[in-house]
Formats: sequence, C-alpha cells, structure tokens
Amino acid sequence: MAFLTKRGKYYYVKWNTSQKSKVRAGRKALGTRHKDVAQKMGTELEKLESLEKIDPFSPGFNPKRALVDDKSENIVQCTTVTDALNLFY
Repeated sequence: MAFLTKRGKYYYVKWNTSQKSKVRAGRKALGTRHKDVAQKMGTELEKLESLEKIDPFSPGFNPKRALVDDKSENIVQCTTVTDALNLFY
C-alpha cells in the first residue's frame, strides 16, 4: 500500500509491506510539488502494483518511468498509411 508524504517542497510515495514477519519500507520521489498531481500518481502506482506490473522494492525502481511506460503500452505506432489501414481492418 502506498502513502504520500511531503518532505521539503516535494511529494514522495512510501510503500510498507510485511512478508514473513519482516517489515519492508521504501520511499521514492514523485518530483511534484502539487498535492492533487501526487495523489493521482499515487493511485496509478497502487493500481500498477496490484496488477503486479511494478515492484516498488526493486533497487532501480523509478515511479515516473513506471507511469510513462504504462501509458506507452496503449499507443500503436504506424509508420505508413498501409500499416494504419491494415491495423484498422
């Protein structure tokens, strides 16, 4: 489960989990100063975590990149008109 915290001017997302009676915690910067934007990012990250698309405890986890990568999965790029027509039909 993710929690929002504010340290200084920026918002952070914080995860806590317990596995086999050990508590793990992680905190990553969201890079925003606005609470409403941070809340939206937090809910999207929670959804991705529940779908097991991200692991917030991995060493190289970047929340901004995880959100951008999730959005880019829905985009289909066509290089030619023929490709677009074939995709359409």
